[in-house]
Amino acid sequence: MNEPLKFKLFSVYGKILHKDVLTEAFRKVKKNKGCAGIDKVSIKVFEENLDENIELILNELRTKTYKPSPVRRKYIPKKNGKLRPLGIPTIKDRVVQQALVTKLEPFFEENVFHGNSCGFRPNRDVKLAIKKIVSRLESGYLYIYDFDIKGYFDNIPHKKLMKVINKYVSDGTVLDMIWKTLKAGYMEDEIRYENASGTQQGGVISPLLANIYLNVFNTLGSQDLLTELVLSMPGGTTGILLMMMLIILVLGMVMDDWAIIMLCTPLFIPIVDQLGIDKLWFGALFVVNIQIAYLTPPFGFVLFWLKGVLPRNVSFGDVYVSVGPFVALQLLGLTLIFFFPVIATGLPNFFK
Repeated sequence: MNEPLKFKLFSVYGKILHKDVLTEAFRKVKKNKGCAGIDKVSIKVFEENLDENIELILNELRTKTYKPSPVRRKYIPKKNGKLRPLGIPTIKDRVVQQALVTKLEPFFEENVFHGNSCGFRPNRDVKLAIKKIVSRLESGYLYIYDFDIKGYFDNIPHKKLMKVINKYVSDGTVLDMIWKTLKAGYMEDEIRYENASGTQQGGVISPLLANIYLNVFNTLGSQDLLTELVLSMPGGTTGILLMMMLIILVLGMVMDDWAIIMLCTPLFIPIVDQLGIDKLWFGALFVVNIQIAYLTPPFGFVLFWLKGVLPRNVSFGDVYVSVGPFVALQLLGLTLIFFFPVIATGLPNFFK
C-alpha cells in the first residue's frame, strides 16, 4: 500500500488556480473558525475584502511568488496539565492549504489510506473506531492494544515525509509548496524559530500530512501485509512452513506461550487455510515448536552476538560448537515433526 502507485497525481497545482476553488476554500476556513495568524487579520477582516484578497492569492499562485508565512505559536492546556503547542497560520495561508487539501485528500482517501484509520479523516471519527473494535471482539479477537505516539505531530521528519508524499504526487510545484509550508517556522514573542521537524497542529493541511506519514506505520503493522510476506517465501509450502516455525522459535525466546499463540494465530490461520493444510496437524506443530524454542537456545545466542552482547572476537563457529548438542536435538525434533505426518498420511494428504 506504500509502494509507488501506477497512477500518481499530476498537475494538481493547475487545479487550484481558479477563483471559485479559492473562494470555496475560504468558506471552509470560515466554517472551521479560528483566530488570526501573525498578520493579525481575522476571518471577519479578510472577508470584508474577500474578492480582493482572493485575487491577490490567485495572482501570487499564478506567478509562483506565493510564500507561506510563519505560524503564530499558541499553547492550549492538555488533560494531564501540560501545554500543547499549536501553530496558527494566517487566513491567507489557510485558504491556500485548504485548496490543496480539497484536491489532494480524495486521492489519498480512495487509493492510499488504511481502512482501519479513523483519525482526522472525512466521515470518520471515534464512533467508527469503536464500531470496528466491537466488530472484531464479536469475531473472536480478545485483546485491545491502547497506545499513543508521543508528540507525533511535532516529530514527523520533514525529508522522510516528503519522500512518502513523492510516491503519490508528481507535481513539483505542489511538493515545493508543501516543503515551504513545513519549513515556514513559527513566531513566538516576536521571534521567528525554525522547524527542524513536525507539521504544525493548527494548520489546515497538517492532519492530511500526518495521516500520509502515519499510513506507513498502519500498513506495515497490518496482518494482510505480514501474510503476504510469509506467502512470498521461496520453496512453496515447505518454505512457508519453515518461515512460520522460525518466527515461533524466535518469539519463544522472548515471550510466553499464550502471548505467542495470541500474536501468531491471527497471522497464521489465513495462511494455513490458503495452503489447505490440516489445522489439527499444524496446531501440534505450532505447540511443539514453542516448546523447542524454550529447550534449545542457539538462535538466541546468535541474536545476542549480532547485538554485540558477546565479544566481537567470538565467531559463529564458536557459538554453534558451544551449543552443538542443543542444535542436534533441535534438528532431530524438527525432522521428526515434519516427516512423521508425511510418512503417516502420505504426501498427497500432507500437501493438498
